[in-house]
Amino acid sequence: MKRIFTILCAAALAMSLWANGTKVGGINYIFRVDGTASVTYPGDEVPDLYHPREDYTGKIVIPDKVTYNDKEYTVTEIGRLAFAYCVSLEEVALPNTIEVIGRSAFSGCGIFDYINLPYGIKVIDQHAFYNCNNFTYFIIPESVTTIDTSAFAFCENLESVKLPNSLTSLKYMAFEGCKNLKTVNIPNQLTRIPANAFASCKSLTAITIPNNITSIGRAAFHNSGLTSITFPKNITSIEENVCGVCTDLKHVVLGSGVESIEMFAFAECKKLEDIIVYSNNLISVEDERAFDEVYLADIDVYVSSNISSAYAADPFWNQFMLYYLEADIIADVNNISVFTDANSANIVWYCYENAETYELTVFEKGTLKKVCVLVFDWNGYLLSIDYPAAPSRAPQAGQETGFSFTVTGLDPGRDYTYELLVKDADENVIDSKSGEFSTTAEGGTPTAIGDVEAGVRTTKLIRDGQVLIRCGDKVYTLHGSPLK
Repeated sequence: MKRIFTILCAAALAMSLWANGTKVGGINYIFRVDGTASVTYPGDEVPDLYHPREDYTGKIVIPDKVTYNDKEYTVTEIGRLAFAYCVSLEEVALPNTIEVIGRSAFSGCGIFDYINLPYGIKVIDQHAFYNCNNFTYFIIPESVTTIDTSAFAFCENLESVKLPNSLTSLKYMAFEGCKNLKTVNIPNQLTRIPANAFASCKSLTAITIPNNITSIGRAAFHNSGLTSITFPKNITSIEENVCGVCTDLKHVVLGSGVESIEMFAFAECKKLEDIIVYSNNLISVEDERAFDEVYLADIDVYVSSNISSAYAADPFWNQFMLYYLEADIIADVNNISVFTDANSANIVWYCYENAETYELTVFEKGTLKKVCVLVFDWNGYLLSIDYPAAPSRAPQAGQETGFSFTVTGLDPGRDYTYELLVKDADENVIDSKSGEFSTTAEGGTPTAIGDVEAGVRTTKLIRDGQVLIRCGDKVYTLHGSPLK
């Protein structure tokens, strides 16, 4: 009985030390038997917005080592609630020995607007920087593997975040409510964007989702400011409410792996203009409320020619305006040609007799950065895409001597290179072509249909299988070229 009593007392003492710690040099620590120390919260009551703290003010410097009872300890953690709601805290300098930013460690720090996160941190725990409203940017070091639930949620003035390539786990609501967040990257080791990750990020108008992402959780971008989104090829399901109430969303690209769209996925996206489908299978819509409060007849859906009949026969999908997706078939091709404006390049190439596929890659000149990789079959049907922006999508009737495709979403006044690989059925390269082109500066000669539409009511029409735009008394192709 005495032995049990001793063990219980030791456990109680450990809990007491965790709650209150020991103050050394004006900073509270927990000292562990393994020779490490954690900065900890000295109080008994959990602080919050209505119960702020004044025990830390001005600038605090955390040492890498601290001596207690003649023993030296390495400081490896900023522990739970360590500086939470210290409303007069102006700066904290962290040592390179820190590995963990603990739960709610800096939550609600009022005037605290910058922190240098040293290399060596592995975990940023739940609510670590929750509601730190003065931060405008975070650069997270290339050692962090985990960003936990709500770690940066409701940092309302946060504008930019650089996520590290070391990141393998991003948790629920990580950046929810960061209403001024404009730029964030998705690193190449991450495989899932979790539920509510960027919900209510109203200033986030664009995000590039790489092919390493295999799933995107419920409401991940709900009520955000996205105007376009491309779901990469490894996504199989568009989950519930993922873009619900994205009231500025206009363009959606569904990658080749998408099989289903769940309830409320695009609910109340009333500005939605077009959906490009790269799947060669009919995408099932689990519930018609996937597009709740959206007028489907106003939305153009572009699908591969070899699956268009299935979409036309489907009672849900035939409510949209359906078009098929391929490169334009053109006549009189004498050479590879490129026609540019400020934001696009129309690339024209031969039709080869023994070709099975055409692989077209566009690079930023002087770099290895790919703008897009497009693969067409022998008949010009688009088979696959690795491309952040929506391409032009109008088929043309004509004599089959060559193909033309317009790459859009380019930057004005920039130099690009391209490479075309022509392959046979055995993947052997029959021929290859390469070259350079430059987009015009802003204000150059407009050829995009957006320029054609400006200030004039427009309507779509189909003539000889070709989608055209009527603008006043003139008719244009979707590339913006006037018809005689």
